[in-house]
Amino acid sequence: MTNNTTTAPAATAELVFADPATLVIDDNVRTDTAIDAAFVASIATGVRQPVYAIRDSEGVVKVRDGQRRTLAAREAGLATIPVYIVDADTVEADDTERTRRRIIDQVITNGDRKGLKGSEEATAVEQLKLTGLSATRIAKELHTSKRKVDAALATATSQTAKDAVDTANLTLEQGMILAGYDDDPDAVDELLEAAAEGRFEHKAAELAETAAARAAIRTQRDELSVQGYASTTTRPSMDQARVLTYYVTADGTSPEPTACTQAHLLAYVRAEWTATCITADGTTVDYDDIDWAVDQDDPESQAEEGWIDPRTITKTDTATATVTWYHTDPDADELQPEWQWRNNNPRRTKPKPDSDQPLSDEDQARKDAESAARKQVIALNKLAVAAQSVRRDALRSALARKTLPKGTSAAVASFQAVTMWRNADLYNLTRQNADAKKIAKDLLGGIDPMEALDTATGERAQVIALAITLAAHEANMPKESWQGGHEYFRSIGEGRTRYLRFLSKVYGYQLADIEQVVTGDLTADAIALT
Repeated sequence: MTNNTTTAPAATAELVFADPATLVIDDNVRTDTAIDAAFVASIATGVRQPVYAIRDSEGVVKVRDGQRRTLAAREAGLATIPVYIVDADTVEADDTERTRRRIIDQVITNGDRKGLKGSEEATAVEQLKLTGLSATRIAKELHTSKRKVDAALATATSQTAKDAVDTANLTLEQGMILAGYDDDPDAVDELLEAAAEGRFEHKAAELAETAAARAAIRTQRDELSVQGYASTTTRPSMDQARVLTYYVTADGTSPEPTACTQAHLLAYVRAEWTATCITADGTTVDYDDIDWAVDQDDPESQAEEGWIDPRTITKTDTATATVTWYHTDPDADELQPEWQWRNNNPRRTKPKPDSDQPLSDEDQARKDAESAARKQVIALNKLAVAAQSVRRDALRSALARKTLPKGTSAAVASFQAVTMWRNADLYNLTRQNADAKKIAKDLLGGIDPMEALDTATGERAQVIALAITLAAHEANMPKESWQGGHEYFRSIGEGRTRYLRFLSKVYGYQLADIEQVVTGDLTADAIALT
């Protein structure tokens, strides 16, 4: 009986150290061979994983896997690199088989590679730290930034953050922010929800801006919980409960929370912001006595007579938690509305002055609405400040590039032309915290745009010109922008909308909720407040 099975010849292979300049880069399914400075720096210390190459029938060594390592080694000036060489003739019978094998090898080697998970990277950096290496030394050894090392170390302190960088595909920088809210599960949930929507940076900025209020509310609710009381951060509806001061006891006195059944009480907890203004000599002054119209950037601008110059005071915003008690079952505690008690007991008390009479439902609703409107302005102004911080960080990063985003030159030219035609006054806008020229310099990394243009290439000059226009619009975006444009100048509001939509279209900037109020895509009432 004849055995017709044939056995392929065994591949002849060897591991050698070769001059990268003598190696030929074979055809490759990977067409992007770009290497950056960080990659070259990592290769400069030596190629740790051998490149894979074949030797053809003419003795030419062709790199099949490891072209980027080879190119980086050449750029770093390495004399030799490890190369695993297989003789092609022993495993590839002809050109067709050679091409087929090359493609298969390259797809497999590139497709099977899997980078470290974020949690693994954080743990690795933490372990290096435990060996005694400083964050600066770790950054140097890993050829990365100290900022990233600090982020990894912070992420490593929180299991929640480590899990999230993997499951929610967060960066280590985002993991560091998440780790800072280990004691605030609600904040963690908000951040993860925002991450899924591409709004992580905005939510992080909003949380940072309202951190004091959230902390005050959280502390107050923890204390109430220890005492056995239920609490909420949402004002109860009239169907759910009534404010405790709406009721009186059987003898007509106002009920105290401690005299009521705990199970029937609900504490409505919210934060109140208080502005404290102190002069240089430590005197506390009234906020309304300060001339806030003074241009603090103009030395010649002076406060009106009898008013205080804002440049002479230090303003501090302090958040404190307040509790309003509500009752869910007045009959159980034998309580009744005050007006009802008065009707039932006309002889037991003299009518109180009108100012002491309990408010009607209509008046109480009006009072509550006015109070809510004031709180909304304060809260949304803070969100606008947070959004501005994220937006300007994004602009600084975008304007550091040498060129405009690919394929956007027409959109940029149109945006600049419309701005010059309809909002030319913005270029010279100067007011407190809104000087277009100063903002332009800040967006360009502290470089005066006129000086930058002197040495800029044609494409870089386009970026600088755009920076000047973007700065003009930034000067037109005070924290109150969400309230609308000036009623006599509709173009102001239209300019803000056009600006934000331009950022979204050209740079892929994700608008914050408060910015969507400016564009009209959301209403102010649709934003949940802390």
